[in-house]
Amino acid sequence: MNRKLHTILIAVALATVPAVLAQSTNDLVRAEVRTEMSSDRKDIKGSMADTKTQKITLLIALSGKPKSPETRMVKWAIFGRDLKRNDVSTIESGEEPLALDSTGRQTIESKVASTTSTPDHSIVSRSGGSRNSRSRTSVRKVESSGVKYLGYGVVVKDGATVVGKAFSGQSLEAEMPR
Repeated sequence: MNRKLHTILIAVALATVPAVLAQSTNDLVRAEVRTEMSSDRKDIKGSMADTKTQKITLLIALSGKPKSPETRMVKWAIFGRDLKRNDVSTIESGEEPLALDSTGRQTIESKVASTTSTPDHSIVSRSGGSRNSRSRTSVRKVESSGVKYLGYGVVVKDGATVVGKAFSGQSLEAEMPR
């Protein structure tokens, strides 16, 4: 590439970068997420497996520079995986306006999401016979069922522009509801 064209390209790039950075850094929002989770297990008779129920709540801490008027929105979602079909679904989601206080902070608590799942397992049953006689044992295989907690996602947008985000796993970004 000739030297004059190279110098012009660098000058154009440097002239546009500060304007883009100045605009976006004032609008950026930091999102930190903590999960509160509880689980309950119920024995399945004749099996070593349990049915598991999970309750998940997101505690979302947001920080940034307040704007007036505020135009940014916060979207959050809690995801699960269907054990039978192995696909990802949104268990619970929500959206609300960003409302940073004078110190530039806001806390959002999500709705409680609940999942129930049972893994693949076998049920053993014995029939017939008394204590001293022979009994028949049968084994029945049972497929997994239900939805298991997978992770979360939080996105802060100003119009169509993402100005902050937090995901428990990178692959969940594609699953975020629009």
